[in-house]
Amino acid sequence: MTLDVAPAWFVQTKYRAGITRITEPYVHPLLRASIWHLQGSDRDVFIDAGLGIASLRNSFPHLFARSPLLLLTHAHLDHAGGAYEFDDIGVHESEADEVRQPRAASLYADALCKHLGTTLNVLGSRLPPVLLDAVPEEHFDIDSFHVRAAAATQTLVENDSIDLGSRRLTVLELPGHSPGSLGFLDSESGALFTGDALYDGTLLDDLAHSSATDYRATMTHLLSLEFAVAYPGHGPPLSPRKARAICRKYLARTQEEPTTSEHA
Repeated sequence: MTLDVAPAWFVQTKYRAGITRITEPYVHPLLRASIWHLQGSDRDVFIDAGLGIASLRNSFPHLFARSPLLLLTHAHLDHAGGAYEFDDIGVHESEADEVRQPRAASLYADALCKHLGTTLNVLGSRLPPVLLDAVPEEHFDIDSFHVRAAAATQTLVENDSIDLGSRRLTVLELPGHSPGSLGFLDSESGALFTGDALYDGTLLDDLAHSSATDYRATMTHLLSLEFAVAYPGHGPPLSPRKARAICRKYLARTQEEPTTSEHA
């Protein structure tokens, strides 16, 4: 299959002061993760890094001027693929090895499903054979795509604090989608970054290493939080009302009543 070359691989959308969303518009929504850039007075952070098939550093050199910290919500290919471009990476300890030695990955739908331990029926029978509408450069080889290894420099756990000077993030453990899924809360501004624990779409809890039991506890945890805006791993920001509706819908769908989370 021959695909056109994209005129620009990334698109930026600025939200509140100091928060920018970067996306890969030519990637199928299944893998079109949100890359969040947060500006602090002392240091900046990226939350997730996309697929890594085009260079974030070359596309946005000004965002790398102060050696930003990369915070990974989890180690799936669409969030950790670009981690190799960062010198300082934080991730949950249960997923640090996967960052160092990434699992097999693919941009072909059927192969990707096998790697993720799921089926096309779960992810949607309308998935196209190739999960790209274009390529980042003329000689990009879809068959050779793989997630590059990166070195996690710090492991993160519940209630760890990340100080950016004018902004401080608190680490939240949000397992379910993956064992070490993380979120990050700026309690002063009310910004909540949820990764794939919460977004407006089908929440995936039956991949290899997923846990519906953990996911239910995570939903209860999220329902207990006070926040102003949720910035998810896929799609645009969510209001607290919308985010909580997603949590309750998941709990209802899995036929479990909300229970007190150990994190609450």
